[in-house]
Amino acid sequence: MRDGVAVPAFQQIGMTAYLKRGDAAAVRMLHHRTERHGQAGSRAAAAGTLAMALLCIGCGPAAEPPPSFHPSTPAETAALSYYIGTIKPVFKENCFRCHYGLNRKSGFNLGTRAQVLRGGNHGVAVVPGHPEQGLLMVVLHHAGPPEHPMPMPQKGEMLPQAELESIAKWIADGAIMDR
Repeated sequence: MRDGVAVPAFQQIGMTAYLKRGDAAAVRMLHHRTERHGQAGSRAAAAGTLAMALLCIGCGPAAEPPPSFHPSTPAETAALSYYIGTIKPVFKENCFRCHYGLNRKSGFNLGTRAQVLRGGNHGVAVVPGHPEQGLLMVVLHHAGPPEHPMPMPQKGEMLPQAELESIAKWIADGAIMDR
């Protein structure tokens, strides 16, 4: 209560900013709390709602940063489109769980072109223009001597031949990425 007027619990603890920016999780939790505890619900209930909203905000997948590579030639534009439409979905489905962002098993990260070209603990993964020279194609084909890293994807069967050929083409065309 402020000056005899009931103030919604979310305003008592400053949750208005989350609601103004349209944070769906905060809105849903606040609505649930308001129905359960009444409009002028306890400050503790509102604080709990805010804590849960903040926790949920951090739980979802991180938003991808905007692309940092901007093609300057038609060939680069075509290669970038090929990566975004064909290669990146394969990587997302099969590789990003272990080799993207903060997940860098074996020191290998598919987050940016620089990281891909740097390779990982076992050596160079991609040599632009030469798919046969990097470890990526070796591990994706489940081929290579025992000192090489294990076959990828680690859990599951080898990628379909069409996807392997697409990745080889992407490397042969320069391994252009959006970051």
